[in-house]
Amino acid sequence: NASVFGPPRQAAAFARRLQSGQAMVNDVLVNYFVVESPLGGWKSSGLGVRHGVESLRQWTRIEAMTETRPLLAPVEKLIARRLAFPYGRGFLELVRRVTRVLYRRGLANKLRRPS
Repeated sequence: NASVFGPPRQAAAFARRLQSGQAMVNDVLVNYFVVESPLGGWKSSGLGVRHGVESLRQWTRIEAMTETRPLLAPVEKLIARRLAFPYGRGFLELVRRVTRVLYRRGLANKLRRPS
């Protein structure tokens, strides 16, 4: 961790160039009270990360598992065929519609057919 003292703008610019897990500008302890901000070493210093989501992630191993339920297998195969590459017109239209519903503002705009 690093502390840089000086005029705020220049000190912040200098702190951004440091290779440090945490840099404070014109302070030495505030980072310990900002629990959302991870505290960690850089390169060979430190023993990991404290605080923030990163401190929990260092103790986890990401894993994913997918299972096909026997009764749904025919439906899943049908869906997989329709969504598989190379994409057909139907798939592209589906993506356009879903995007419109998710990202347009207002119900009228979401339901309006594209011009």
